[in-house]
Amino acid sequence: MLNVVAVAPSTSAQVSPLSVEISHWYETVFAMGLVYMFFVYASPYSHFVAIVVCLLVYFAEVAIDNVFSRVRWQLALKTCWLATLVLGCLNLFLINLFK
Repeated sequence: MLNVVAVAPSTSAQVSPLSVEISHWYETVFAMGLVYMFFVYASPYSHFVAIVVCLLVYFAEVAIDNVFSRVRWQLALKTCWLATLVLGCLNLFLINLFK
């Protein structure tokens, strides 16, 4: 007769909350670095402007994250595409305006 023993899954395959938090901060710092690079140029004042924009983008990200925390993913995706369409059209309008 063959005895079958159930084996519990390894705990090393689980992701710890600390690694999730570290990866979240890594993602945030990386994104803010990209935003910072968009606003820095030769002027020394551009660093101040870039830091202010980074703070505004970070607070906007936190606000959006809190507003959409209980929304179904389909509505969040539709809203994201709508915002992309509006901001893309605004961008094209401003490019043609300042040309």
